[in-house]
Amino acid sequence: GLLGDRPSQGRMLVLVSVPATSLAPISQDPPAYGFRMRLGGRSGPRSFQLDSVRQFRVDRAPEPGQMVTFTTELPLEAGTWNVGLALEQQPDSAGDALHDPEVPVPNVAGTRLALSDIVLGDNTGGRAWTAPDGPFPLSSTGSYVRGEPVLLYYEIAGAGEGEIQSEVTFVRDDGK
Repeated sequence: GLLGDRPSQGRMLVLVSVPATSLAPISQDPPAYGFRMRLGGRSGPRSFQLDSVRQFRVDRAPEPGQMVTFTTELPLEAGTWNVGLALEQQPDSAGDALHDPEVPVPNVAGTRLALSDIVLGDNTGGRAWTAPDGPFPLSSTGSYVRGEPVLLYYEIAGAGEGEIQSEVTFVRDDGK
């Protein structure tokens, strides 16, 4: 989750990336793709549901290794959200599903330090997202070649006045 612009309010950013090899066109000339996305979440007694259809026309069909990507950003009350997403390309598609049992949406209220999720970027052609302080290129894959720079976006609240310094360390899942 990301910080909001008022106390007890935050936001969630969802990036969907579909590889060219998994795309099912709804039109060949010009190439176009359609997606139905159902997104829902619960945090205690609060819940939300979003059911949307997106259609994208492209100049040429994506090649293997390329993706069609899109984002959805929605306001949420601060808290820990249990989120699920289902994505279908056509009515007879089995689609794909994602479930994340803990999406923390930080609260900017009070004097406690609050840190948003870390958003990974890609300066070699990432999906453009308009962050509060300007454009940020989102990483469609979250994977990088060794030695390649990793762009990071995150928000901090409650740190007081003046400049702050932060340091981010990446640790492999296997502990090495």
